[in-house]
Amino acid sequence: MHGGSAPQVKAAAKRRVEMRKADEEARKALRNLDIDPIDDPVQELLNLAAETVAVKDFLAGRHAQVSVEHEADLVRAYGHALERASKLLVEINRLGLVERQTRLMERQAEVVATVMYGILNDLDVAVDERAMAVIRRHLLSLDSIDTVEVAS
Repeated sequence: MHGGSAPQVKAAAKRRVEMRKADEEARKALRNLDIDPIDDPVQELLNLAAETVAVKDFLAGRHAQVSVEHEADLVRAYGHALERASKLLVEINRLGLVERQTRLMERQAEVVATVMYGILNDLDVAVDERAMAVIRRHLLSLDSIDTVEVAS
């Protein structure tokens, strides 16, 4: 067989129809969602890269569990995941996002340390260089400074 009757052509056509259906279902679902604007695009891009790498790793581990007739689909999906992960990681590196995030966190820690120093100074608590180094080290060890709990 050749042309439109060939099994590989029929299989490819079936996959395209399934992809269009899945795409339309996703579009309908998204229309019904209350989507919040992205507050931190840098963190969202880093999260997207992490998810993409996780999908790639998941697909890599599925090889032994897939039947022969679906192996080509898995290899294709894995290839796409590799390509997406690679592009995202190259873009993150090109933009210097990890370095920017590190500098921002260090700056936030310095601001909080300065505030802490001012509070301790106002309370007449002696703060030397060692105490400031300890405060700075603890602040830098935090994963994020998103919320601050104040003891009452």
